[in-house]
Amino acid sequence: MNGDGLPDEYWGYEQEKELTTRMFRDGSSDGTYPPPDDISLRLQIPPQDKWEKDDTVGHEDWIIISCSFDLVLSYYATNSAFTANGKASFYLRPVGDRWYIAIWRDESYI
Repeated sequence: MNGDGLPDEYWGYEQEKELTTRMFRDGSSDGTYPPPDDISLRLQIPPQDKWEKDDTVGHEDWIIISCSFDLVLSYYATNSAFTANGKASFYLRPVGDRWYIAIWRDESYI
């Protein structure tokens, strides 16, 4: 997103997957950060009574779980860390007797 709150048309799943893979495998694209030595993700999943039903047409049996998160990338050589926190919403859909994440939306203002 470019700050307007709307996903950019050129950006999609494949671009996100490629950038994330490179960031964790190779470090930052500008060379400022090497790949992290340790990655920690903490999701704060709310109680079930805070989960929402998805009112989108075709998603009548889906649920939305909005979670706060803390992501920490640690670098041992410099004894430093990069921390990001925010909010992510997970849109889950049932398939048989299991639930699957159909949409993972980062709703942070980073």
